Amino acid sequence: ADLDAYRNIEKALASSKEPGRTLLTLDTGHEPPLAAVAVGDVDTASNVSYMVPGMGTTTKDMSGWTTAAQNLWQTQEDLEDSGGSHAVVAWINYEPPPVPSGPTTLGVLHGDAARVGADRLADDLLGFQASRSDPPTLNVVAHSYGTTTAADTLHGKGVQVDNFVSVASAGIEGDVGGAAGIDADHVYAGQGSSGLPTKDPADNPRDQWAWLGRLGSGRENPMDSSFGATTFGTNGGDPSEGAGVTMHDPIGYGGGDGYFDLGTESLNNVARATVADGTGMTPADDAGVSEHDQMLLDNMMGPSL
Repeated sequence: ADLDAYRNIEKALASSKEPGRTLLTLDTGHEPPLAAVAVGDVDTASNVSYMVPGMGTTTKDMSGWTTAAQNLWQTQEDLEDSGGSHAVVAWINYEPPPVPSGPTTLGVLHGDAARVGADRLADDLLGFQASRSDPPTLNVVAHSYGTTTAADTLHGKGVQVDNFVSVASAGIEGDVGGAAGIDADHVYAGQGSSGLPTKDPADNPRDQWAWLGRLGSGRENPMDSSFGATTFGTNGGDPSEGAGVTMHDPIGYGGGDGYFDLGTESLNNVARATVADGTGMTPADDAGVSEHDQMLLDNMMGPSL
């Protein structure tokens, strides 16, 4: 099984795409191994983004997560006001919980993996900051359960970043204290409309997983106005703003659009948050639970005893 991971890390590094890739970390003491791959030169870039993955992501798909990083790099490059050089780190230096497939695989509802991952991410970010005498703009971009991990990292561990961007959040722990408790100059959040499928295609959700991660754990939704983040659009309501996400995944293999696919409203906004101070970002439309789903949820919960 480990061989698959090493081969996939090798595949991620073998890409001939500009601006080139390097292996930043490799921890062989885990199965599968943990690793981080940089797209661009983190030693000289004036803007660096660390990307933190969510449930089910391991180095067996290092090439997939590095594709997400490559796409962010390319979209940043395409922004006229990106200015100096930039780099993006595909960071899988922790073990996210698996995608739930039964009662024994519900780690996404618990904070244990996030707390362990937060210590590892804090070490890497502090080490990176210490290695640069000319501090670059530093961003953390997180997906799904990665938002839980990254928010833990940026709460009380002495790591300060310029921008924290959450997409498809599985929920932020209540003790973080909302955006004000995250050690970032700017906190952004985006998520596709959520809920359960219905017979009416117009009601069908664009993200069927994120809300379940929050419902089952009681963690906070960074899209809520009370959280205090700057929210942005991902649903692609206006075609000129980019395509809407159609799934929870970072990359939509097989015809759909994930949060970091090229040409999506989501990725365009993440790029604007990280290299353009949010300039040109499109606003969020309804990313809440529909009335239909709220009714189902109320019925699932039953009358309070």
